[in-house]
Amino acid sequence: MKYGVFSQNEFIYTDSYLQNGKETISVDAPRGSFAAAQVAFRASSNVKIRWEGDLPSPQIYRLVPVYVGCNSDIGFNGTNYLVPKGEFVNWATRKAPFSVFDAMESITDTVEIYDEGNTAIYLKWSTFGLAAGEYSGTLKLTDNEEAIEIPVAITVFPVEVPRKETLRVTNWFRPEFMASHFGCEKFSDEHWESIKKHGEIMREARQTDFIVTQFLFRHTIDESGNNHFDFTNAKRFIELYLSLGFSYIEGPIMLFRTDWHSPNILVRIKGEAVSAVGEKGIKYLSDFFTQWYAFLKENGWTKITTQHICDEPGEHCIPEYKILSDLVHKCMPGVKTIEALADPSFADTVDIMVPKSIRYLKNKDAFDKIKQEREVWFYTCCDPGGEYLNRLLDQELIRTRYLHWTNYIYGLKGYLHWGFNQYVYKELFVCCEEKNGASDGPLPAGDSHIVYPKDNKLLPSVRLEMMRAGCEDYELISLLAKKNKQKADAIVSSVIRSFTDYTKNVDEFEAAYKKLLEML
Repeated sequence: MKYGVFSQNEFIYTDSYLQNGKETISVDAPRGSFAAAQVAFRASSNVKIRWEGDLPSPQIYRLVPVYVGCNSDIGFNGTNYLVPKGEFVNWATRKAPFSVFDAMESITDTVEIYDEGNTAIYLKWSTFGLAAGEYSGTLKLTDNEEAIEIPVAITVFPVEVPRKETLRVTNWFRPEFMASHFGCEKFSDEHWESIKKHGEIMREARQTDFIVTQFLFRHTIDESGNNHFDFTNAKRFIELYLSLGFSYIEGPIMLFRTDWHSPNILVRIKGEAVSAVGEKGIKYLSDFFTQWYAFLKENGWTKITTQHICDEPGEHCIPEYKILSDLVHKCMPGVKTIEALADPSFADTVDIMVPKSIRYLKNKDAFDKIKQEREVWFYTCCDPGGEYLNRLLDQELIRTRYLHWTNYIYGLKGYLHWGFNQYVYKELFVCCEEKNGASDGPLPAGDSHIVYPKDNKLLPSVRLEMMRAGCEDYELISLLAKKNKQKADAIVSSVIRSFTDYTKNVDEFEAAYKKLLEML
């Protein structure tokens, strides 16, 4: 049986050269985290896995490949976010099409192999509650013909990842997809179990904020034209996610525009799109925000709530946005508004500004001035591409982890992404293929979701693992900075300087990470 050991910080492909991997597993980790590694192999039959060592057995995941049909472009090219099919770009890891191991399917002790190409597993040893020290063991893989033994050495450092997050993170999700993609009726017991499982996976990845979408409200209009909102499902949802350890509630995005350059903001009322600043729109929004605030206040949640208004507003709609921002602040006194946006001109209307990383750099002086008075986060989505950090499937996996190193570098207090489970594909393990549905074409591979539904199970991904690791890194770097900022900055700058300037060499990164643990 041929095999190769790969870092948790690098993608494995179905055709990766196994000889490029290592022969042993060696991992450095803090307490209160995980020590992780990947193993790829080719075997003649299904493989049995056995662990012997002075650590408890690891969590074992069979990695599921995701097909990438086209490479991502630098940004929107007038049609979509993809380069023409079959065209290669030098910022991608490889030329599409290819298959990359991303989804993680939990298994016990037997790995079903793939008929062609590599089979791969992801291993996670928990360091929660462990004493610092050197741990060792052997991972034994056996097929019908032979057995191999892989030596394992894990160093747990005497430093613990803080359980209480100081970095705020949100991934937006669709609670309705937590039913439709798992074969259950909406708001059934099975749906609520699915909602819980999604929340548990988000929390393990250290997500702090969760959005409450309009799907969770029931809207009726009485004979006098007054709007009434039933928040029964929203209350159950919020209580559940707060019990899982989330810290902050995001109020729903109520408004939209028909295109990016439109000055007009719309609201949908019973399926009809109307002007948000017209009489009917203002009446609807006043009723909603007044009742939503009363509901939050009744439950003691106003201080942990932020409120969206209209996602990604452009400079053309600043006049209407200001009217609506004033309305929200009037109806919800003391609640901060938050928005993903591009233009620092919104500073007078938004309390927490969330520019896209590329827009932050283009307007850095203005946003840095705003940072002196209030929080500024950043976000990525279908772009920026090219050499910019993102979490796309044709980029190096380490880029996803680096996202939260840039939170530290730039002093940005949070990170937002729209795509936790925003499934736009017919086949969720196939990206950027025209035959896979019209809605998937414009989006680069990996943008719309970072978890996968499979056989009524929810599969996390190695990219989500990198988000968790990056969030933990942020906390550890911040701890060192409190003791010695010069040393923290030196470690960070040895591997990453900006959104576009960083080492892609995994060994160099892991050396810097070990140094961080040693300094702490």
